[in-house]
Amino acid sequence: MTASLPPLTPGLINGIASWSWLDDTGFGPVAFLLLVHPEPAAGEALARAMRLSGPARRLPDIGDRVSVAGIARATVRLDGAEHLMQLPVGDRWADFVRAGGPVAVLVGLTPLARRAGRADVETYLAGATMAGRLRLGISHRDGPGPVRPTGRTSAGCRCGVGGRRHACGHD
Repeated sequence: MTASLPPLTPGLINGIASWSWLDDTGFGPVAFLLLVHPEPAAGEALARAMRLSGPARRLPDIGDRVSVAGIARATVRLDGAEHLMQLPVGDRWADFVRAGGPVAVLVGLTPLARRAGRADVETYLAGATMAGRLRLGISHRDGPGPVRPTGRTSAGCRCGVGGRRHACGHD
């Protein structure tokens, strides 16, 4: 029996930690947005509200969910929530997304310390992918359709997720 997911309240949304970065992929440059809540059920609710899926060869198109508000703030639209999620992002990230660049949205279902640095995030992504504890999708303004990234990133992955087994299904 599946436990019910918590509602997307402002309190739940405010409990989300985020990390953002830009990376070059075989698909081209992509803005990445990792979201993690300390409670796994809240992470599942968040992933469901954005129609994210588990690691696969194709990232689902989740529509125009991510935009930029102000100088360095991203907004994320969630199904079933009355409020937009607002997150701090870097200036280059914001400029890239504002210009229409794609955003790979990742929701981790295992806790990660809010102050985790790049190396910890890369280790987290590899472990969460291997354990099936990562939900993914891509937000862009080009219209619907799955995106199949190819090539390699600086992290050694074809889809932007580090580790031995990646969201794109490659080793």
